[in-house]
Amino acid sequence: MKKPWYKSKPDFYLLEQKIIDEKYPTLFYSVRDSKVYLSGILNINHIYANEHITDAYEIEIEFPDDYPSSLPKVWELGGRKENTLKKRGLSSILDLHYFSDGSACLCYERAVRRYFPEGSNIEIFLRRLVEPFFYGQSYFQRHGKWPFGEYGHMYEGQGLIQFYSDELNTDDLNIIFNCIKLLAKDEQVKGHWLCPCRSSESLRKCHPELFKRLYDLRKIVSSDDAKLDLTHLAKAYKEYQVRVNRQKTYNELVNKSIRNILINRKF
Repeated sequence: MKKPWYKSKPDFYLLEQKIIDEKYPTLFYSVRDSKVYLSGILNINHIYANEHITDAYEIEIEFPDDYPSSLPKVWELGGRKENTLKKRGLSSILDLHYFSDGSACLCYERAVRRYFPEGSNIEIFLRRLVEPFFYGQSYFQRHGKWPFGEYGHMYEGQGLIQFYSDELNTDDLNIIFNCIKLLAKDEQVKGHWLCPCRSSESLRKCHPELFKRLYDLRKIVSSDDAKLDLTHLAKAYKEYQVRVNRQKTYNELVNKSIRNILINRKF
């Protein structure tokens, strides 16, 4: 049986404890049933878009056995999310970016490695993911909107589209879908591949910036990830094509009607 991370990497665990002791003295490590937990009070003191928020949350973090390869789970224990639901007239914690088990949805899954790359430690996890999440919770409780914008829920078509749109810097769903097809190949992105815009030119020559973005995106989106995303995006893409075709048909009918009117008009 494989040892949990704190036993297989004792030096790393000691370093994690030292970081917490020095920088987060109100949080404390414990081990229960061979699982590592970090519990206590997380203090928030951040400024975003000229909004300075100081706040405190009672939290518990559960570390997976293969940490830091996989992300820990984070729970808010002080009843703050329930208070926010009541204040904002909401009925589901999903609307506050918590999963159904009550753990925090810290960021969109495909963006995890942007914020928590290989070799990261507990300080990076707290500063890049946990603290911004709870800053957002405090901001939403005050203003009823999110400070950083938001993605749709996990594996909803709109959430995937938003993620890839941001990463690829395009709103063209055809290009996004074709780019994901390239990422679904079991190899690194190649500049000589045909461009996703369907120009029949190479990706490197036609859209060099898109090539760079795809190449970089491969670092956080594996071919298996892309294949799964294609499956989840298929329905949204079909709906998009139906809307485009309807609009095209409508435009053709309008143009035909205008031409007939002009032809039949008597001057």
